[in-house]
Amino acid sequence: MQSPREIIARAFCLSGREEWDFNIEDTEISEEEERKRQRRGAEFVQKEKREEKADPSQRSG
Repeated sequence: MQSPREIIARAFCLSGREEWDFNIEDTEISEEEERKRQRRGAEFVQKEKREEKADPSQRSG
């Protein structure tokens, strides 16, 4: 299980932003940019799942 801090850090890395914006919900982004972010996040999760299957000893938590 990941801590909230780890989840936020991962989300920040996936967002591609250079600075963390705590008012992220208030910023407007295009629908295309949102789709790109979601796709990057989904690809990241799939990659992690493949790595866990390949080497179960590397699982965190």
